[in-house]
Amino acid sequence: MNKRARNQLVWVMIGLVMMLSGMILFLTKTKISSNFLNVDGGWPLWGTLLVLLPLVAGIIMLIVKPHLKASKWVALGGAVLVIVMIIANIKIVIQKRITTIEWILYGVLIIGGVLVSITSLFIRRKK
Repeated sequence: MNKRARNQLVWVMIGLVMMLSGMILFLTKTKISSNFLNVDGGWPLWGTLLVLLPLVAGIIMLIVKPHLKASKWVALGGAVLVIVMIIANIKIVIQKRITTIEWILYGVLIIGGVLVSITSLFIRRKK
């Protein structure tokens, strides 16, 4: 693995850790349910697999041909599709009081993590 690819991977992992930590902190104060994630939630198995197919194809393309820009776009499109389907079917119940500072912290961690991961994949650095 060359230095550029290693640095990209490190930044993607940093972004994912930021995003996951923000989501975990948010989940400690809320109850979230989605029909897309439930086994008996109304989504048939074939529908769930159809939504996950572009993400899996993109990941396989990234493993086989990591230098192709199309593999990054397919993986990103699959991830966006999964996120949109989860958000479209989501119910959030806030169980504990969340202060303004906590909302800002959650937003910075989640949105910042997503931005760090995406920009590290698609930015062109000068040599």
